[in-house]
Amino acid sequence: MEQRLARHRMYYEGSLELNPDTRPLQMQRNTFPGANKRGGIIWSGDILSQWETLKNQVPIGLNVALSCSPYWGTDTGGFFSTEEYDGELWMRWVEYSAFTPFFRGHGRASFLHNPWGWTMFHSLDEIPLELHFGGAPKEDILPDNRVEDHNRAIINLRYELLPYIYSLSHEAGKGIPMMRPLWCYYPDDDTAAATGSEYFLGRSLLVAPVTAKGAESWEVYLPEGDWYFYWTMEKMSGGRTVTVDAPLGKIPLFVPAGGVLAKAPVVQSISKEKSTDFEPLTLEIYTGADASYELYEDDGISLGYQRGECSLTKACGRVGSWKHRPTFEELAVMFEGSTASGAERAYRKAVDKLTELLVAEGAIHAVQLKQKSKTRHKKKISAAIYEYQVDCDGEWGEISLDFENGTAEIIRLADWDTMKTNRFANKVIAYLLNCENEKLPTKTMLAFEP
Repeated sequence: MEQRLARHRMYYEGSLELNPDTRPLQMQRNTFPGANKRGGIIWSGDILSQWETLKNQVPIGLNVALSCSPYWGTDTGGFFSTEEYDGELWMRWVEYSAFTPFFRGHGRASFLHNPWGWTMFHSLDEIPLELHFGGAPKEDILPDNRVEDHNRAIINLRYELLPYIYSLSHEAGKGIPMMRPLWCYYPDDDTAAATGSEYFLGRSLLVAPVTAKGAESWEVYLPEGDWYFYWTMEKMSGGRTVTVDAPLGKIPLFVPAGGVLAKAPVVQSISKEKSTDFEPLTLEIYTGADASYELYEDDGISLGYQRGECSLTKACGRVGSWKHRPTFEELAVMFEGSTASGAERAYRKAVDKLTELLVAEGAIHAVQLKQKSKTRHKKKISAAIYEYQVDCDGEWGEISLDFENGTAEIIRLADWDTMKTNRFANKVIAYLLNCENEKLPTKTMLAFEP
């Protein structure tokens, strides 16, 4: 084992000697606790192309993720061909591998470990002899016209989810595996603790690979809470086992209420050059519970992330009555997640848009200073007049505040529903009288529950 770990070190340090500011990439078939220090990708070796082997990869992957390295993958399709190998097994394996940290097709015959090879030949007899390295399939399985379209759709979905998956690599750097057993989030659920056939890829994606030949539906255990079936958006209650349709191309995927999936447009490859953001970025937020999410970004190739050259953008959502929601100022603090200039600009644009939408919906309203006077020594504000707005039509009301005596009065109600306007004006008064005198706002936004 000492020699194996030395091999990890050799590939890591040797690569850095040749390319000092480029992240090393290495693959190892052997691992041990502590190997993740050198960031090696671990795969399960030269495995058989069998259904039982595919089934076993799920718990094996979880064990590796928890004990040795977060970067796990398999020879998609299995390495050694067997009598069981056909287009269906390949497609189901692609579905599984697309939702693991590391995804590649590799094996014998190499022509049948890529999306297009299944229509390159019309018979197994036309394929080079490497096929027989592990044994030929029982029947002639070529051509299989289903494979390429199926593979394209699944691979495209993985590429859409690259911002989500890449952010998981940042979490892995903090000791949280990318593939996570159900008990990570439901430790008191005995069924979740005993389930090794499904897993979380990050917090927001529950994956249940189909590992049986001929299956058109699949049983999935859903822990407590509400869940969305990814393919149909059907909402299901948890704490039970459900049966869902699972034809080829529709691996069972579930997103918990409050889950967030970060997506970007499909690209044909990931550049070897330093990259910027995932643009345009889409956050899919699944309603029904409080949500929070951190998007991680860096240049994708250098060691700059070790020097802090990266950005973390935080997003959050809250479910509940308005009186229990944070104020606009509190929301702004929660969104503030990065000092990187690009993320900062994006944050400001998001805040401006959020303000616009909340004003349009009547959820928050503007309050601005019109006039103020200071005490004799000009250290504190003695009195002020503020304008406030409770609709979007430009009508403003006014209030007068006497800070020396701690009193205030409504000078003019806005031209709107008198009772509601009076309620909001009094809320403004209470807010301003409780502000630190030397830091009275010139303009602010306040929440209002009609």
